[in-house]
Amino acid sequence: MIIWTRWGILVPLALALSAFLGNQTLTGLGLPSKGPLVGVAMFGYATLVSLALTLWVFPRLDKPQPAMLERVLAEPIVDEKGRKKTTEIVQAVDDEGNGLFVTPRSTLFFIPVRFYWIVFAVVAVVATIQWIFTR
Repeated sequence: MIIWTRWGILVPLALALSAFLGNQTLTGLGLPSKGPLVGVAMFGYATLVSLALTLWVFPRLDKPQPAMLERVLAEPIVDEKGRKKTTEIVQAVDDEGNGLFVTPRSTLFFIPVRFYWIVFAVVAVVATIQWIFTR
């Protein structure tokens, strides 16, 4: 079963990078790299990395593309290789003649990737509250 579409695989990779950054930050600050503080650091970084992906990377990867369709030709034609063609690929247009575009969406577990920074931010807030009350 495929659990991501298009660039959704970048979300778990961003989470792995965030875990590494969070661990390195805690180690660099001389803090223990286990317990609730790890969740705070990891999901804090995950929020930032996912927000950066949402703002700068995914709009470039999921840019609109022309909607294409197959149109039946009035008469068959023979191409340069001698093949007979009865259809051609053209851009779809609306009633006014404007070209139609489709915007592909990247997902992970059927959730659009542009929303994962919000999920990570909520988890970071919950981890912070847990860390405050368990100190």
